[in-house]
Amino acid sequence: MLTGSGNTPPPTVPARAKHMPRDLARWARRYGVELAWNPAFAMSTVQALRSALAAQDGGSFAALHRALFRAVWVDRKNVSDPAVIADVVAKAGVDSAARLKAKVDEALARGAFGLPSFFVGDELFFGNDWLQFVEEALSRS
Repeated sequence: MLTGSGNTPPPTVPARAKHMPRDLARWARRYGVELAWNPAFAMSTVQALRSALAAQDGGSFAALHRALFRAVWVDRKNVSDPAVIADVVAKAGVDSAARLKAKVDEALARGAFGLPSFFVGDELFFGNDWLQFVEEALSRS
C-alpha cells in the first residue's frame, strides 16, 4: 500500500485476508520459494524500501531483495522493527540512504496506488501477477 493513495492493506479487507494465505502459497509454489505466513503482516515497510533504494543505487539490490524476502516470508521477521531491518540490511551489505519520500511522491504522481507497482514508460502494472506483462512491455521498449 502506498500511503497517500487511499488504498488499504489486503489484510484489512476481511474476504481478502481470509483468501490471502492460500494465494501466497500458490505463488510460492509457482516461484519455487519457501514461504511461511508472517503474523506481523501487513507491517510497515518504509525502512525496507529506503534500504532497497540505497541498494539499487549501490548495486546490491538483488542481495537485499533475497534477504528481505527471506526475513519476511521464511523467517517470519517483522521488518518494521528497526533492529530487525538493520540486521537484515547489514547482513546484505547495504548502506541505507533515504530517497524513499521522493520516489513515493513520484509513484503517486504517476498513478501508483499500491505495491508492487512497475512502470514501463508511462504504463503502470500493479501486483506480482502482472510481471509477465511487465516483461512483454520491456521487450517492446
